[in-house]
Amino acid sequence: MAQNIFSTFNEASIKSWTEAAKTELGGKDPFDALTISKKNLIIKPYYDKEDTVDLTENNLKPSKNPYLGARGWYNTPEVVVKNCEAANKLALLHLNNGADGIQFILDTDIKIDKLLDQIELTACQISFSVKNEPPKILSDFVEYVNAKGFDKTQIVGGIFWRTIIDTKSISLKNLEGWDNFHALGIIISPTEDPINEIVDALLSGVACINSAEANPTQFISQLGFSFIVGTDFFIEIAKLRAFRRLWQQVSYAYDVTDKGDSLWLHGISHPWNMNDFQPNANMLKSTTAALSAILGGCDAITIKPEEDSFFKGRIARNVLTILREESYLNQTADAMAGSYYLESLTDQLAKTAWTKFQQKVKA
Repeated sequence: MAQNIFSTFNEASIKSWTEAAKTELGGKDPFDALTISKKNLIIKPYYDKEDTVDLTENNLKPSKNPYLGARGWYNTPEVVVKNCEAANKLALLHLNNGADGIQFILDTDIKIDKLLDQIELTACQISFSVKNEPPKILSDFVEYVNAKGFDKTQIVGGIFWRTIIDTKSISLKNLEGWDNFHALGIIISPTEDPINEIVDALLSGVACINSAEANPTQFISQLGFSFIVGTDFFIEIAKLRAFRRLWQQVSYAYDVTDKGDSLWLHGISHPWNMNDFQPNANMLKSTTAALSAILGGCDAITIKPEEDSFFKGRIARNVLTILREESYLNQTADAMAGSYYLESLTDQLAKTAWTKFQQKVKA
């Protein structure tokens, strides 16, 4: 029965598609009429397996944390720290209502014991975004973890610098064995061109490694990258996947052959408002941005609400919860693997960015 049904369909081929499209376009060649240039990328109207036959396969690996699922990520709301007690209360609210982690935004000195009070560090992800004096927060955090007796191999997260990283001021000796904590987090500034974002990330990472007076292997394992995830669904996915592929090439240059296993990617969706879609504009954008971050391979994702309120914060936090618990996006390690269009787009981004990166390194 099924065989008879399938036999009624024409063979799917580029020839049959071209003929059908040409008819609909009044005789115009669909590749001439519909191929577009977008953000310095060439996007065709049709892709098939011939477009990926010679491409490098770089599928996302299953998550290290089986609790999170094969495509695991940490739902990591942002908490701005103005008062340690208030920030701790908000962090616990998030963690007790679906979040898997917290990203603390630090602009002033803090008391680490008050900020992290009652937070079980081995059961969630903790990151800090710092404006100044990162060595102090690093030493305070290490001291706190040791004093509390937490298993440092289970501490997940990192420190993201909002200034240029001064590697000479940081001793990574105390972080030996902290396999899942990344003290050298780099925040990548968003641009209109995803290729430039990838290149900037590669250059920043290499500059950090080269400035270190330590084993490059240890510094690479401590690096993390935070990308802004925008509104262009497929290009944002390809940007993250292309960067992961290229960072693996950079690691190989320093004789680090962990196949990118140590790379920590953080994706963040900033608030977005458009009158035509209000009052749900940011929720719609947050959902597509979260999808891009998940399918692009982010390890932690922050969805920011458009305003500081309990209700808006709950909506932002629940975007990732719904994508995991109701859409089951965490069940497949790499749901985009084998997509002719996305694999081709990722390859195009990676090759163009790598060429530009090499030119800048040689300049």
